[in-house]
Amino acid sequence: MKKLLLLMGFVLLVGCSSGGGGGSDSPTSPSISSAPSISNFRFSPSSATVGEGGGSITVTGYVDWEDKEGDIENLYVLQYDSNWNIIDTDPFRITRIDSTLTSGTVTHSGAMPTTQATTYRYGAYIRDEKGNTSNTLTGTFTVN
Repeated sequence: MKKLLLLMGFVLLVGCSSGGGGGSDSPTSPSISSAPSISNFRFSPSSATVGEGGGSITVTGYVDWEDKEGDIENLYVLQYDSNWNIIDTDPFRITRIDSTLTSGTVTHSGAMPTTQATTYRYGAYIRDEKGNTSNTLTGTFTVN
């Protein structure tokens, strides 16, 4: 089974800060945690031709995220077979450049084989520090 190389790392791009004042959480007050959400899952480039880049090109995936607590921790990249069954899951730690951010864009780059015509199927979701998981989005990358 071929396993794609998706190992370049993450960068949390500029997002919106949580803004506004508001109170503080005291250790005795209950804390309600909400799940993060993701949107706009995309690739750049969005496709390739057979043999492009001498058999492999660098592809960057992007996903926008939102989390009220701003405590996102890991991005999970899922690889699917042609019937959309999960065949691989890779967790990647997200490095936050500002812990007050409640939204932003996570990027991930990796090598994509272009040696044969095929459609690669991927998914992504994020998990926060409290273990809450976002929705899962899927996308395809076609080599033709």
